Amino acid sequence: RAKLPPKNIHRDVFNALIALKKDPDRLVLSADKGNCVVVMDKQHYHYKALSRLNDKSMYAVLNSDPTSKTQRKDKTLDACEELVSFDVVSFFTKIPVDVAAKDRHFPFLDLNVSRGVQGNLETSVYRKLTHKYLADKYLAFDSHHPICHKKSVAKTLLRRADCLPSSLDSKAEERKYVSNVLKANGYTKTFLRNRQKPVTNSNALDEREPATGFAVILYIQGVTEPIKRILNSHNVKVAQKPFQTLGHIFAKPKDPVTKGQRTDAIYSIPCNDCDNEYIGQTKRQFGTRLKEHQKAVFLCKKGNLALSEHTCLTNHTIGWDNSKIITANRRYHQRLCLEAWHINYAHAPLNRDDGGLLPDAYLHLVRKKAAN
Repeated sequence: RAKLPPKNIHRDVFNALIALKKDPDRLVLSADKGNCVVVMDKQHYHYKALSRLNDKSMYAVLNSDPTSKTQRKDKTLDACEELVSFDVVSFFTKIPVDVAAKDRHFPFLDLNVSRGVQGNLETSVYRKLTHKYLADKYLAFDSHHPICHKKSVAKTLLRRADCLPSSLDSKAEERKYVSNVLKANGYTKTFLRNRQKPVTNSNALDEREPATGFAVILYIQGVTEPIKRILNSHNVKVAQKPFQTLGHIFAKPKDPVTKGQRTDAIYSIPCNDCDNEYIGQTKRQFGTRLKEHQKAVFLCKKGNLALSEHTCLTNHTIGWDNSKIITANRRYHQRLCLEAWHINYAHAPLNRDDGGLLPDAYLHLVRKKAAN
C-alpha cells in the first residue's frame, strides 16, 4: 500500500502557513510571475481601495461600455503578397525610446536590449528585480514533483541561455550563471550535463503513432510511475500534476460564487420524508438544473426524472433547501464517473441506474467503503 508523500517543508513552517490561512484579517496570495508571495492586511487594503474609489480625480465615469464596440478584424495577405516588414511602434507603443538612447539599454519581454560599440543591437537575458531579491528560486530538486518537471526547468533555462544572448561571451556567462543557480537549488552536475544534450529531431517525433487517449493523474512517487508506464503501453498520453502545493493551502482572493451559480457540479437532492436521495450531474449552473427538477416534480412527470416519479408515487416532499453540491469537475467523462461513484456510495439512491461509466473493479471498493 502506497503512503502519501512526506512534506518537504518543516512542521513549524507548515503550522505557520495554516495559522496565516485561518487568520480572518490576513489574505495570502500565491506567487505570481514575479515569484513573490503577498501577505495582505484586509482592513488596510479595504481602506486604501475605498479611498481611491472616493477620489473622483483618479478616474472618470463612462456612460457606456466601450469594449462592446470593439470587434476583432483579421487581416490576411493575398497569395501574391509577401510580408516585408511591420511598424514596431504601432505594435509596441510602450517602448521607452528616450530611456534606451540615454542608458543604451532597455528591457523587452525576456530580453535586455542594448546598443553595442559599433551601433548594433546586442541582447542578453533580462531578470526582474524581484527575481534577484529572491535569490533565483526555482523548483527544488528534492521537492515531490515528477522528474519530467525538473527536467523541463533545467532544459528551458539552459536552452534560453543558448538562444537569447547574441554574443558567445554572453552565452557562456549565462550558462555558467544558470548552472550555479540550479546547483544551489539541488540539481546535480550529472543531471545538468544530461539536459545539455542535442534536442531530438522534431521530424522523428511526428512519425510516432498519435495517442488514443489523454489522462491527468496526481503524482505520488512509486505509484504514478508504473501507472504511467501501463497507460503509455496502451498509447495513452499521461500528464502528471503535483499532489499538493502552497496554492492549494491558501484561500483564493476572488469572492466565492453562490451554490446556485456553480457549474460542472455533481449534486445531491434529498427527500424530506425518507432516506432516499437523487444524485445527478450538470455542466450548467446548479440553480438552472434545480429549477428543472422543481418544474418536473410540480408537473409530476413520471417518465422523465426519477425524482418526480418518486414524489408522484409516494406523495413525499423534496428537500430543495437541503440540496448540496458534492463535488465538481470540468471534464465530462470524469464528471460521469464521479456521479456513478456517488450513486453507488449513497445509502438509498433514487437513480434508475448506477451511471454506467464506473468500471466493475471499483464497485467493490465503493460498496465496501459505503458499508463502513
